[in-house]
Amino acid sequence: MSRRKSTWRKCLGRKGIRRLGILTLVVISILRVDSAQWVPLPSPVWTSYATNVGSIRRVTLQDGTEVALNTDSEIRVRIASWQREIVLTHGEALFTVMQNPSWPLFIRAGGATIHAAGAKFSVRLRENGEAEVLVLKGDIAIDGGRAAAVAHVRRPQGTTPFPLIVSAGEAIAMNSTTVLARAQLPPATLKRRTAWTDGWIWFSKDPLPEAVAEFNRYHREQLVLVDPALASLEIGGRFRSTDLHSFIAALEHSFEVQALSSAVHGTGATIYLTGRCLRAKQQCNWPMVQ
Repeated sequence: MSRRKSTWRKCLGRKGIRRLGILTLVVISILRVDSAQWVPLPSPVWTSYATNVGSIRRVTLQDGTEVALNTDSEIRVRIASWQREIVLTHGEALFTVMQNPSWPLFIRAGGATIHAAGAKFSVRLRENGEAEVLVLKGDIAIDGGRAAAVAHVRRPQGTTPFPLIVSAGEAIAMNSTTVLARAQLPPATLKRRTAWTDGWIWFSKDPLPEAVAEFNRYHREQLVLVDPALASLEIGGRFRSTDLHSFIAALEHSFEVQALSSAVHGTGATIYLTGRCLRAKQQCNWPMVQ
């Protein structure tokens, strides 16, 4: 061995040996990068990704799945060589899943479990545990307990164990036992429903209480309707999700709504929306704004 080493040293010299060592390290690093891109490595530990109120975050997971997290949302991720798992603990997320049938992906939200490969879809988990799923591209399969017993659902072909197939353009709302609603949506509606990914809230004849609730998701300062007459109003238009004051200004201009901050009364970060009663200085039965 000593003769071989001395022969190598004579042929290469000290500089040659150093260069050979550097070249070896470079080759090893390239192989590591390449293998990390193509070979799924076991990672049994759960990893959390979350957003604060009013923020949006984009994440690319280890397997290449792209996730956009809406305001006040969280997912927990565990990627192993045999399967991929994602749990939406609260909020809303848009998933773009890479095509890899041999590496199954399961997304859980409330009582629903979603199986996807080569699809793009959003999932929103409401406070009551209901999951709303909107498919933009491809097909997904959903397992939701007794959801398979619903008469109008379309069953998958073959041996797949999932009871419900949802295709591009479809929206479905469900809990752990029941399919609550299912509809085919036009492209314009799909675009409005996913406008949050670009920082927009987009309304189209939405009831004002629903519009207010949607804006409240993005702000710690909350809007409260205190005039029952305002509940019948409908609103349309596109607003920046972080621009609460532009939304209030539109309400004041279009519907003669007046915004009254609770800071005047010392009751916290709340903005009360009233109608003409307060403007006309009539007698109102709203204790919060007296």
